[in-house]
Amino acid sequence: TGIGIAHAQLDAIFSAFAQGDSSTARRFGGSGLGLAIVKRLVELMGGAISVTSTPGEGSEFVCDIPFELDESANSGTPVGARPLCGGRWLVADDHPRERLALAARIADCGAETVDSAATGAALEAIGRAAGANRPYAGVVFGRAPRAGDPRALAEFICEVRARGAGAPGIVAALAADSMHADLAELERIGFGPELRCAWVVKPAKRREFEIALACAAGRAIAPPACGAQSAPAAAPTDAERTANPRPLKILLADDSPDNRILVRAFLKTLPYEIDVAENGAAAIEAVKRANYDLLLMDIQMPVVDGIEATRAIRAWERGNGRGRTPIIALTASALDEAVRRSRAAGCDGHVSKPVKRATLIAAIAAAADSGVCAKDNPGPAGDGRLETAMEQGKRTIVEIDADLRDLAPAFIDHKRADAARLRSAIEGADFAAIAAIAHKIKGEGGSYGFDEMTRIGAALEAAALSGGIENARREIARLADYLDSVEIVYR
Repeated sequence: TGIGIAHAQLDAIFSAFAQGDSSTARRFGGSGLGLAIVKRLVELMGGAISVTSTPGEGSEFVCDIPFELDESANSGTPVGARPLCGGRWLVADDHPRERLALAARIADCGAETVDSAATGAALEAIGRAAGANRPYAGVVFGRAPRAGDPRALAEFICEVRARGAGAPGIVAALAADSMHADLAELERIGFGPELRCAWVVKPAKRREFEIALACAAGRAIAPPACGAQSAPAAAPTDAERTANPRPLKILLADDSPDNRILVRAFLKTLPYEIDVAENGAAAIEAVKRANYDLLLMDIQMPVVDGIEATRAIRAWERGNGRGRTPIIALTASALDEAVRRSRAAGCDGHVSKPVKRATLIAAIAAAADSGVCAKDNPGPAGDGRLETAMEQGKRTIVEIDADLRDLAPAFIDHKRADAARLRSAIEGADFAAIAAIAHKIKGEGGSYGFDEMTRIGAALEAAALSGGIENARREIARLADYLDSVEIVYR
């Protein structure tokens, strides 16, 4: 999906230090060595690489390498250890090559049969299979029925689920460039483990794909061997609790879509069923409707904030004879006063934003093990995330976790939209709006690995609260410069 390559340049691009258009070095970087290295590696393995391209539309590279089949591999993995262990599956995708690739991955995980169909024909295939009393165990969607329309994917999945108890499990393989929009629509229809639904971002790692398939099939991943017995276990250590979490039903109350997506991405490989509430009032109603093992409560939310929501939940628990559900406060403030207020309202723990994955998982593990969080996390410093800022021309290079590769670009786009809203607010001297947007940026930036963004958000919030319009202008300009110059490197 890139800029494409002119036909006359196709042979030259495989030469060292060659590029189809030398001007791209200034816009996109690169030295022209990558394809030369790839070509040499492929040829060393007795293969060949070729390319077809249309300028302005993109390029397709094909690599053919001969391999010998290892016959011993057929019996090397016991079927009982594979995540699917039989069952019929359907791949629904409009692209034949994508269908073939997804089908091969599902077969590798132990499916009995893998059929495929274009997305428009998937419902008919599901109906035919059910009518023949050979229903599909699951369906993997490679893309939305109408390309680029996440609502179509959500509506289509609703139709599949409407078929009742015989409906197959569902895995949505999402494209990285539309993932945020797709997830927002899937979240709207309650897409999650409780409905035997899961999602991965293409290209998914093998383990992530296996976990998603197992969830859709209603299986635990890598089950123990039948009849296996074990001696009574000693009390788990903190590391063991974190590495082997028990299933939990969690309510996440947060008004920020970016934060909700981030937390769900942090926890997606763990056996947690996560419901969401967009404000404190919705959180209160959710607690009244369902039993949760744990609540993650953002403190600053519209309608009813996290402090008032926690107080209301604690009062409702006492009035209805309900046990105390552990509540972990999530807040962009690490000040002692913020911790004291959340504790006084009834929170059991406090995780400061920017939220770090390891800190969040450890807090949840502690709450699950003891019923309350053993201690507050110390704040945003020192979890080992690396950020480096090197001025090379106008670039700011930020190194962040590879787990966020699919989330970070869309997050930066969202912050550019926030920066535009900030510029409008400063022109109208709307300090309340500036403070609200700055508070959100302060809480979100470091969670995604952009610690400088958190610092700018904190300074901007302070300027807005004090009415310092010049300071606010300066911080908004800093944010705009940062967003224009940031370049992401994944580790």
